[in-house]
Amino acid sequence: MNIHSTGTILIVDDTPMQVQMVHAAIASHFGLSILTAGSGEEAMALLAEHEGEVDIVVTDVIMPGISGMELMDKVHVLQPDTPIILMTAYSNVDILIAAIKKKAFDLILKPIDQSILVQTIEKALKHKQLLDLEKNYLVTLQKSIEEKTNALQAKMFELEQSRAAQVAEHDELKKVFAKVTQIKQEWERTMDCISDMVLLVDNSGKIGRCNRSFRDFCGMSYQLLLGRNWQELFVLPPDMPFPSGSELFHTSSARWFIFSFYPFIDTVTNSPRGTVITVIDTTERKQTMAALEQAYQDLKTTQAHILQTEKMASIGQLAAGVAHEINNPIGFVTSNINTLGKYQQRMISYMTEQDRFLAQVLSPEQRGNLDVLRAEMKIDHVLNDSEKLIGETLDGTERVRRIVMDLKTFSRTDEGDYQRADLIACIESAINIVWNELKYKITLERDFGSIPLVKCYPQKLNQVFVNLLVNASHAIKETGRVTISAHVLNDTVALSFTDTGCGIPKEHLSHIFEPFFTTKEVGQGTGLGLSISYDIIKKHNGEISVTSEVGKGTSFLITLPLIV
Repeated sequence: MNIHSTGTILIVDDTPMQVQMVHAAIASHFGLSILTAGSGEEAMALLAEHEGEVDIVVTDVIMPGISGMELMDKVHVLQPDTPIILMTAYSNVDILIAAIKKKAFDLILKPIDQSILVQTIEKALKHKQLLDLEKNYLVTLQKSIEEKTNALQAKMFELEQSRAAQVAEHDELKKVFAKVTQIKQEWERTMDCISDMVLLVDNSGKIGRCNRSFRDFCGMSYQLLLGRNWQELFVLPPDMPFPSGSELFHTSSARWFIFSFYPFIDTVTNSPRGTVITVIDTTERKQTMAALEQAYQDLKTTQAHILQTEKMASIGQLAAGVAHEINNPIGFVTSNINTLGKYQQRMISYMTEQDRFLAQVLSPEQRGNLDVLRAEMKIDHVLNDSEKLIGETLDGTERVRRIVMDLKTFSRTDEGDYQRADLIACIESAINIVWNELKYKITLERDFGSIPLVKCYPQKLNQVFVNLLVNASHAIKETGRVTISAHVLNDTVALSFTDTGCGIPKEHLSHIFEPFFTTKEVGQGTGLGLSISYDIIKKHNGEISVTSEVGKGTSFLITLPLIV
């Protein structure tokens, strides 16, 4: 049976590019007549114009006006046996269930995979041609039986007149039954070509007919299957109530199947003689959808990590720029203040010598007037306070210088810079960077042991320390304490960050290192800080763990291999 030479297919999509892509895929694989429509209304007009000529409809689900689902209903009213293939960009279970309930032939996800599209159309063409063949066979069979029955009645009437005529008619009837047998065998061979399982059961569920796919699934011969209850063969509970189109997991084969049921009506008595059951294996489709969903989630996580990395790089560039701009003026401010301090010492020395000289040459009255003026202008206080002001200013500029150095250190990228570093200095640098977050409400305690230089990526560890300190600050609403400890334990360095904040609920502890998970309010956190910190520690072949109690606080423990 050639499925490439004849037939007409209607493509419906409100996106011209999508129509062109599907048209090209079909035209390159099939010798079919192709009709295209940009809407459900245009499709209905084409169906009316080409009444009875359209064999397959490929339509988008979401369209303005008449949607794909509505179009399928209208087509089934006009042409009940026409296979409808739906296309959608949404991998939504509700859409799939709705399509199955409405007896869609298949559902293809966008972007369209041309190989899947071609395979689906091939199946639809086979399905349509088999239905047409079945109708033709049944019509031919019925017509032949009716004709031969009439002929037989006539011959029986003539039996009394001619024995020879009766024998001839008997021979003719044998030929008719031989033809019926041939048609039956051809139909059975045709059903054996279908990959889906098809079986006919009587009203009690016993098998009367089945195709090769079902026999191969059961691993039994045709004779052994006849008369067996089909639900027992599938290891399903007897008389299990489930609607047509239900998808079930088959435990013994670990596969998913869609079961569809069609009443088999006796054309003579017009009463149900049983049920035709089709079983479609959807395991590969489900696995593909699950793989696509996992790939989508992995892509989201990767994209978020890239965005966070770019954000940190931008922050680093900004910090480097700010540090550079501050470093130059703070240099000459420090130099000028140091010079000013030296000038003040000279002025004090000069004024001391001047006072000694004036005491010798001035009269007591002049000396008294000068002392009054000195007291009114608070010269002694100015001299003493200026020394303190210069000292405090130098302390301030030194702190600014340290902050600038820490910002420059934090801003450097060191992806390949694996070096020996002082972990205590890294922690102090992180404290300097976030000190503005901590100083107003947190008492900071340090418990540092003697730790040798350790091989690591220091800037990456700085990022971890900054994340933990900022999280501790956010966890403490008013005032509290943060304790940082660092000690060598056997062949590892153990670093702990403990706060007296609000704590983390027990049910959240197993999720806090997952991407996008956050206990903060909406807009206050991305849920990536601890995930990235976890990846950084793993990159160092270390471990990070957390213990917490609601209302009492949280402690993060980091262990790094002691590589010197």
